[in-house]
Amino acid sequence: MVETFKLPQELTYVPKPFVVLTGLNITHNAIHQSIWDAFVNNRRGNRVPINLACLPGDHAYPKSKTKRTSYDWYIPKGLLKTGWMNKQLNQVPSVVAIFIELDWDDPAWQERHQACASRIQVVRASLAGRNTKLAVVLLQNQTPIPPGDDPGSSAVTRANALCSACELSAKSLFVLPITEHVLGYVTRLEGAFFEMAQSYYHAECRQIEAHKDFLNKTTHQLLFPRHQFKIAFFHEMVQDTGARRKALKHYVQCYMLIQELRSYDTNNLEIKLIAGFVNYKICQLYFLYLDPPAPLDAISQFRRHIDHFKPRHGSTELLFEHSAWLCHQFTLFGELFESAINDGLSAIQTQHPGFYFYQAARYARGRKAFAAKLCKNLDKPYPADDPLHTEKLEFYGQRPWRQGQQRIDPPDIAREHEGVLALQLKEATFDHSSQVITLLTQAVQHVKKFKSSRLKLSLTVQTAEEYFFAGDYLKAIVLLKRAITDYAIDNWSVPLAHTLTLALQSAYLVADVETFVTLCVCAISRGSGFEMPVKEGIQNNLYRVLSSDVPTYSDLPKETALAEAAKLMDVTPVWQSAFTSCSNVTLNMNKISSFIDCKVSFSSNETPISTQANVHVFVKIACPLPVKFSELTLGFQDHSYDIQCEAQNDDNGCVLYCEPGKIASKQFKFPLQGAHMKKILSVTSLRLKLGGATSKSVKFLWQWPEAKPSEVPFAFDNSLLQQPGVSWNDIPTCQSTLIVERLPKLKVWVEHASPVLVNEVYPITLHLQSNEDVGQVAKDIKVGVTLRSESLSSRSFLYKELSFGGGGHVVLTQQVDEMKPGDERQVCVYLVSCEKSSLDIDITVTYSCDTVKCTKTGSNISCSSTILQQLSVDVCYPFEFVTNLVSSTLQSISHVKLNEPFIYMVNVKPATKWPILILASKSEPNLKDDNFKLTFADSRMPNNIKLSQGEVAVDCLQALLSSTDSTKVLEPINSFGSYAIQWKRANACADIPAIWTRISLPSLPFQHLPISVAMRSPPFGVLHQQVPIRYRIYNSTEATCAVEIRLEPADSFTFSGNKCRRALILPCSEHYVPFNLFPLAVGYRALPRFTVKITQHERDHLAAGKDQQQQNNDIDHSQLMTHLYVKPASLLAAG
Repeated sequence: MVETFKLPQELTYVPKPFVVLTGLNITHNAIHQSIWDAFVNNRRGNRVPINLACLPGDHAYPKSKTKRTSYDWYIPKGLLKTGWMNKQLNQVPSVVAIFIELDWDDPAWQERHQACASRIQVVRASLAGRNTKLAVVLLQNQTPIPPGDDPGSSAVTRANALCSACELSAKSLFVLPITEHVLGYVTRLEGAFFEMAQSYYHAECRQIEAHKDFLNKTTHQLLFPRHQFKIAFFHEMVQDTGARRKALKHYVQCYMLIQELRSYDTNNLEIKLIAGFVNYKICQLYFLYLDPPAPLDAISQFRRHIDHFKPRHGSTELLFEHSAWLCHQFTLFGELFESAINDGLSAIQTQHPGFYFYQAARYARGRKAFAAKLCKNLDKPYPADDPLHTEKLEFYGQRPWRQGQQRIDPPDIAREHEGVLALQLKEATFDHSSQVITLLTQAVQHVKKFKSSRLKLSLTVQTAEEYFFAGDYLKAIVLLKRAITDYAIDNWSVPLAHTLTLALQSAYLVADVETFVTLCVCAISRGSGFEMPVKEGIQNNLYRVLSSDVPTYSDLPKETALAEAAKLMDVTPVWQSAFTSCSNVTLNMNKISSFIDCKVSFSSNETPISTQANVHVFVKIACPLPVKFSELTLGFQDHSYDIQCEAQNDDNGCVLYCEPGKIASKQFKFPLQGAHMKKILSVTSLRLKLGGATSKSVKFLWQWPEAKPSEVPFAFDNSLLQQPGVSWNDIPTCQSTLIVERLPKLKVWVEHASPVLVNEVYPITLHLQSNEDVGQVAKDIKVGVTLRSESLSSRSFLYKELSFGGGGHVVLTQQVDEMKPGDERQVCVYLVSCEKSSLDIDITVTYSCDTVKCTKTGSNISCSSTILQQLSVDVCYPFEFVTNLVSSTLQSISHVKLNEPFIYMVNVKPATKWPILILASKSEPNLKDDNFKLTFADSRMPNNIKLSQGEVAVDCLQALLSSTDSTKVLEPINSFGSYAIQWKRANACADIPAIWTRISLPSLPFQHLPISVAMRSPPFGVLHQQVPIRYRIYNSTEATCAVEIRLEPADSFTFSGNKCRRALILPCSEHYVPFNLFPLAVGYRALPRFTVKITQHERDHLAAGKDQQQQNNDIDHSQLMTHLYVKPASLLAAG
C-alpha cells in the first residue's frame, strides 16, 4: 500500500523541457566531450532550465500513436497513465539538436552536406508523428561570419543550400566555433533551444485542446480531467511565470472535473489518488513557484480537498486504506509547507507544518485501529495466485487484478475477494507504530520552534504511547518522564494520571526499579489525579519493592487500551535480577512531584555567636498510608555542621513518624563556631530515608540554593504547633541565619541640638552606659563616627577637638577606657558643614568581653559586640538676610548718585528655633576702581544682642560714593561690598568659637548728575515759631553753573528770605541757601516747594547743546523733604 500512495517522482519538482543532443561522440572525441561538459556542468541559476540528454543519431524514440479523427467508439480505461509523465520528461524530446563537423570551405562539401541531410532524415523518421523541433549545429574550426556581412558569400549560399537539403528553416541552423570560449556560444545555443522547446510545448497544448470538440461527458468523462492535466503539465514545462499561472488554472480545472466524476467502490481509490496528485501540484505552485507565493490559497485549497474526499471512504473492508490516504495527504502538505518555510516563508504559531504532521499521525493511528479491527483475526491464508502481483500498472490508482476496468461492479467477485484479503493480510504486517512515531516526531520538531509547550507535551505523550504499543518500553519511559514533570508543575491532574499510568506499566514490564520507585512517589502525591484506593495500591507496591518483592500488577492503575497492549509475561525473573543490581535509590525531589512536603526554619534570622543555632524541620505527607522515615539529615553550605544535624533510627526503628494530613516536626540544636562570625549559615539540603538496614531504601533529597537572611526581623513561635487548627501555610520558613556578634549590653544615646547651622562648630555628644552583668568588663571600646558616602558633602568634616589641628575627617574613631557594670562615659565630636545639605551619620560602638559563658557548654569565650546607630541632621543657614537700598530720606532708590549718601537697610532674622547671640557686625567696601571711592559709616547693630525665632534685627549702613574725576563713568559691578555678622548659639558652651557669616551687599546703577540739591532741617516744627532750613546746592562739574533758585509759597507756612534768586556756582563747589519758616497750622504739613533751574548763558558750555527741559531734568530734588510735622506750642511747653 505504501507503493500505491507513493507520490510519483515526476510530480515532486517542476518539469523541465527535454532536449536531446545527438552527433556528439563524448566517449572518444575530446572536443565533443568538452562541448558536452559546457552544456551540463556549472548549471547555475542564470542559465535556462532544460533537461539535456546525449543520444546516438539512430536512437529509437517512443512511437507516436495514430492520431484519432474521432472518439465515437473510444472508451477510456483510466484517468492517468503511469508512464506518461516520465515519457514526456525523459523519452520524448521537445528539441533534437544534431551536431555535425562541417566547415563552409570543406573540400568535400557536396558529399558532406548530403550526408548531413541523410542523418536528419533518420532522426525525423524516428520521430515520425511528433512535433519535435529539429536543429542542426555545425561544429567549425573557423570564426563564424557576423550576421548581415557579405550576403553573396559562399558561406551564406552553402547555408541556404544546407537548409534546403535538410528541409529546415534558417532559424534552425546554428554554427558552433571550436574555440577556447565555447561556453559563451553554448549558453546562446541553450537559449535558442529553450525557445524552440517552449514553442513545442505550446503546440502540444493547442493540439490537446483541439480534442475537446470530439469528446462528450457520457462516455469520455475521464478524458476531460486527463487532458486538463496534460495541458497544465506542458505549461509547467514552458518554465516562465505566465505559463505557471496558466498551469495553475488548468490544474484547478482538472481538479474540479475530478470532483465531478461518479465515484463507486471500484474507482474510488483511483479518483482519490489522482485528485491527491493534482491537489499536490496546485499547492506546490501556490507555495513555491508563484511570485509572490500564496500560502493562504494553498491552505484553503487543501482544506477543501480534505473536506470533499474525507467522506468518500470506499469499501468498509478497506477503511484502513482510506485512513492511509488521508495520512498521506496531510504528510505531503506538511512537507510542502516545510519546503516553503525553508525558502523564506514565515509561519505563525497557529499555522505551521507541525499541525499537518500531527493530523497525519492521527489518521495513521486511525489506520492502525481499522487494521486491528479488520486484519488481525484473519484465519485465511494468502491467495496462491497473488492478486497484487503485476509487472506494470498501466493507470495510477487501479487494482492490479482488474486493470482498465471502469465498471460499477467488479468483473470477478471471487478475484475481488482475494484481492481484498491480500490487502488486509499485507496491512496486518505493516508497522503502524513506526509510522505514527515518525509523524509525531516531525510534528514535535515544528511545535518546538513555535514554543507551543502544551501541544508539545501532548505530542510527546502520544509518541510514548506508540513506543509502548510497539513494545519499546524504555523509549516510552524516557519521553514520559519529561511530560510527568511538566504536567505536575502545571497541576494538570487528568493528563498526569494518564501519563503516570502509562509510565508505571512500562516500568513494571522492564523491571526498572529506580524509575518504578520514582513513579510511585509521583503517583501517590496530591495532584496525581488518582483516587485514594488506587494510591493505596501504588503505595503498597512501593513497600513491596523496598522489601525486594515483585510488585503486584493488579495494584497498578490500568486503562483498557494499555491493558490489552501490555505483554503480561512472567516478569518475576526480570525483577529479581533487577533487585540484585540495585540496592538504594536516591530521588531528587526538586525535579519530581512528591507526596512529601517539607519546610525548614531557623528560630531567628540572626543567631548570636554565644547561643545555639536552632533549626526546625516540618514534614507533611499526602499519601493514603502512614510513613516511617528511618533517617533525617540536614545539609549546610558549610559542611562542618552537617554531622550535628543527623537523626538516626530510634528504638522503634523510626526517626520521624508521619500520618496523612498531619504535620510532623524535628528540632536540631547545635553550637556555632567562633570563626564564622558575621557569616551566613544556610540550609541547602534535606535528606529523608525510607526503608531500613535490612531492606532497600529510598532517599528523598531536597536541594535549595544558598539564601540570604531576611532583612525583616524574624523569630519562630514555638507554640505554633500546639495551636489547634494550624495549617501548613501558617508555618513560616527561614532557611538561613546570620551569625552575629553577642547582643550588646552597652547603652548608647546621642545628644545634639538639630539643625546644624552653616559654618558653626556643631557638638555631638555620645553617652555610653554599661549594663553588663556582674564581672563583665567592656574592653577595647571604640567609638566611630562616619559621614555616610551617599550624603557626603565635600565641605563637611568631623573634628575631635576645638583646636581643629590636622584638618577635618570623614571617618572619626576614638578609643574609650574600659567600663565596668554601671560606668558611664561621654565622647564629643564636632561637625562643621560649610553648605546647606542633609547629612547621614553612622555611629558605631564596638567592644569585647572575655568572660562570656557559652549557652550549651558553659565555658568562657571571648565575644565582641557592635552597636550601630544612625543619625540624620539637616544643615541650614543661620539667618535670613533682606537688604534694601534707600536714600537719606528712607525712600527706595533705583540709582546711586555721585556724592549723594545712600543707606543699606539690612534685616537679620534667625532661621532656626535656637536663640542666636550676635556678637559684632561690620561692613567692607569692594570697589576696585581708583577713580571712585566708596565709604561706609560704622554699623548701627548693637553688640551682644540675642535674637530668638521670630525676632528681626535691622542694621543701617550709610554709604557715600565719590569721585576724583567727574568725567569718569563707573563700570557696572555685582556688589559694592560685604556685610558680616559674628555669632554663636546663645546656649553654646563658652569654648565653642564664634562664627562670621558674610553676605554681599547689592549694587545699583551709577547715575552722574551735574547739580544736586540737599537740605538740612529740624525734625519737627512748633506752631508760630521759627524753623530754620538750609538748602545745599552742589556743582559736580568742572564749569561754572548759573542757576535760578525759587521757593514757592505753601498754605501752612510763611517764610522769610528771597523767594527767587540767581546764583553762580563755581566748579566742584557748593552754595547754601537759608530760609526761616513759620508754621501756620499743626500736623503733618507740606513744605514750600524748593526748586533749582539751570539758566541759559551764551558762555555756559554746560547748557550748550541741551534744551531747557533736559537741563532741569538733570537736577536731583529727590533728597529734599516735602513735609514737616508741626507741633502745637502747648505740647512743647508741656514737654
